[in-house]
Amino acid sequence: MKPTVVLEPGEHHGQEVVFLIFPKDEQLIAEVKRLGVARWSTTQQRWYIHRERFVLSDVFNAFQKLAFVDYSALKNGRSVSPATATATAPAQPSINYNKPKLPQLSADKAARINDFRYWMQQKRYSKNTVKTYTDAIRTFLRYYAHRESSTLCNDDLVRFNTDYILANKYSPSYQNQVINAIKHFFAQQYQTKMDIQGIERPRRGSKLPKVIDKGDIQAMLAGISNLKHKTALALIYGLGLRRSELINMKIRDIDFNRKVLTIFNGKGQKDRVLPISDKLIRLIQQHLATATSLVYVIEGQTKGQPYSATSVEKIFEKYMDSAKRNHNFTPHCLRHSYATHLLEAGVDLRFIQELLGHKSSKTTEIYTHVSMKNLSKIKNPTDDFDL
Repeated sequence: MKPTVVLEPGEHHGQEVVFLIFPKDEQLIAEVKRLGVARWSTTQQRWYIHRERFVLSDVFNAFQKLAFVDYSALKNGRSVSPATATATAPAQPSINYNKPKLPQLSADKAARINDFRYWMQQKRYSKNTVKTYTDAIRTFLRYYAHRESSTLCNDDLVRFNTDYILANKYSPSYQNQVINAIKHFFAQQYQTKMDIQGIERPRRGSKLPKVIDKGDIQAMLAGISNLKHKTALALIYGLGLRRSELINMKIRDIDFNRKVLTIFNGKGQKDRVLPISDKLIRLIQQHLATATSLVYVIEGQTKGQPYSATSVEKIFEKYMDSAKRNHNFTPHCLRHSYATHLLEAGVDLRFIQELLGHKSSKTTEIYTHVSMKNLSKIKNPTDDFDL
């Protein structure tokens, strides 16, 4: 009898995801990896896909020969116990689920997307933006596979927004990314202007950055015996780096005499120079003395190749779990913590803006909302009570 892959909605580090629950099986694991969007959670001990990247038809196609797919929890929102994955498999469902099975792209449309990808790369769009935009456009063109792309107009975009994005409850951020991607694609490929102003778009939320207590960060770093892992996470926190900046950091970018690091082509194609503390310098030198790094400060298993973003996430989860149970932090929270801790130490906001590489001071000002330096001085009304 075929095993069952149970799809269950949930949250992982504060983000909506779909968990894939199934008995341990090498073939199923291989298919999950081939999806390209699934990640392994060390905290939950199961695979997951971020909600905005989840396509039910792709999961069905991946497992149709190996397992039954139980997606009932996605329809009614109920929680499914992990034990369900080993239960007797139900009859395989028909393809009458919310998200339609989209047809494959024609060769011409696929070529258009490749041309657009090449254009974005020439414009130096980030790798994440290139991937997000091409995925979004691919879905849009598959949705209208029966139409010539050149005939699609603003009304079609409005319909797609309503009948696909909103109907499948994609996140507001993903909705905005898709609309922007389609706008740029048609302007570049067909010289057609999509009037995105006519589309109802969600207001951006004003979420505050998550800050890790300084003591928890110290405990996490102190508990790492692997020198490469300790150096990687210490650099993210100690220099306020983005994950991409860490994995692209080359040995030649560090001036050990001046004790500075130059970040080349950071977000927004901005270069910046960061001072490195004596302790970080010593840690980097200790790591490089024992490592076999040829090009990058933090290299993957293959010499001369950078560490992967997924590996950074995995080691962070592993060591953060040891320092603080049931947390909902991500590696990027180390960067937020760096900025907040500098602000609480009295560093001028303008200097923090330069260190983080923010184009606008308004972006940096968000850390004033999470800093407890001044808020902690406010006298609480209950201080006058005899409790």
